[in-house]
Amino acid sequence: MRILIVVDCYLPCKKSSAKLVHDLAVEFHNQGHDVIITAPDDALTAPSQVTVEQGLTVLRIRTCPIKGAERITRAINEIRLSSII
Repeated sequence: MRILIVVDCYLPCKKSSAKLVHDLAVEFHNQGHDVIITAPDDALTAPSQVTVEQGLTVLRIRTCPIKGAERITRAINEIRLSSII
């Protein structure tokens, strides 16, 4: 089965939720599923980047800053996030 996981942070982010999502995805992969993880990344220079990490396909999409931005800027960027992805 193909499984798409859409998250707001993924490794190398140091948040515990990023590690938990990674562990979940690895377990799905170990059970024989094809896992794709989609995550925003404001540090990318290209519009998107696809990598394979531990058998997981990771799609990082360039977005405007969300984490650490001012409240108004963050709200606007989060509203736009679904249309960008």
